[in-house]
Amino acid sequence: VVKDESRLIELRKEIGSGYLIHKRLRADAYVALRQNEKAIADLEDVVRENPVNRKAHKLLLELYRKKNDKKNIAKEEAILAK
Repeated sequence: VVKDESRLIELRKEIGSGYLIHKRLRADAYVALRQNEKAIADLEDVVRENPVNRKAHKLLLELYRKKNDKKNIAKEEAILAK
């Protein structure tokens, strides 16, 4: 899954902003593989490009809670409270 989603992300010029869904899906795969730092990096890219992506924010919040990242937990909670 990671390999497939990575290939689709590489095609971002051809698929436009649709590549963001593949970044989020790759993040899901990274979480399943317990590669949370890679998942966080992908999700941070997703929310930087699309700040209203609530699924990405929710998953980021979950991952930040797992690593007890209080600063980013507060940031994501504030975003999701809106």
